[in-house]
Amino acid sequence: MKVKPVNHAKAAEEFLDDAPHLTFHDERLWDMRQKRDQQMHLLPEWQELRSRASAIKEHTL
Repeated sequence: MKVKPVNHAKAAEEFLDDAPHLTFHDERLWDMRQKRDQQMHLLPEWQELRSRASAIKEHTL
């Protein structure tokens, strides 16, 4: 099976041009952010974990 490369910018533009997709995307993103914020308050070390993850990302890239 041969996999074709995907032009992600074009695919995203086409996806978001469809109003129901745009609405779904916005609602889902907002929902995920709210859940993340709820979890953030349950972990006292949240900011330390974020800082470490950021440092790992910087080192890797």
